[in-house]
Amino acid sequence: MVDYASLAITAQRLIDANGRDISLVKQDQTSADPAKPWRANAGNPTTLGPLKAVIVPYDAADVDGQLVRRGDKVAYVAAADTDPSEVETFDVLVDGGSNWKIQDVQTLDPGNTRVVYIIQIRR
Repeated sequence: MVDYASLAITAQRLIDANGRDISLVKQDQTSADPAKPWRANAGNPTTLGPLKAVIVPYDAADVDGQLVRRGDKVAYVAAADTDPSEVETFDVLVDGGSNWKIQDVQTLDPGNTRVVYIIQIRR
């Protein structure tokens, strides 16, 4: 039987050792003027972080031009760092001075144990 809890601990250790600090940002969806919802958002965005992430480009074979475009990257974030319901609601990943739009969030969760978040990001 596989011990998924130890796998999650190993993922956390490897991402902490090889990753860099990032933050996740959730834009406020409330309009400044409810009568004019197309105007800029009011309020401050919600930020989660710093978190450790390993960011790598997609393999050329994975780039299909539609779901995964050239220049997209994937960020691996250990699931132990965050609440699972939170990560999927964020819009932007901030890596140093670069902002990346979050396209998709998937989880690796064998046996009901969340191990890592797989976040597709795009400029």
